Amino acid sequence: MWTRLPGALTQIDTGYSRAVWGTNKRYQIWKLQRNRKKWRNVAGRLIHVSPGEGGVWGVSKYRYIYYRSGKSQIK
Repeated sequence: MWTRLPGALTQIDTGYSRAVWGTNKRYQIWKLQRNRKKWRNVAGRLIHVSPGEGGVWGVSKYRYIYYRSGKSQIK
């Protein structure tokens, strides 16, 4: 059974740390807070994000690749 959460994303991903990250149609980056009830806006603009064990990977609308070290656990 699916449970609806707040938000309007075009892309979502989770990784090793179980952190949930996503982006919306305005290229804004969002991270789901630990309580799973509220999203936190993260600085920057990307079309895709993917959290991993050591950080978060991202792709911009210009197809540039970015990496944010040690930030998959942002609270």
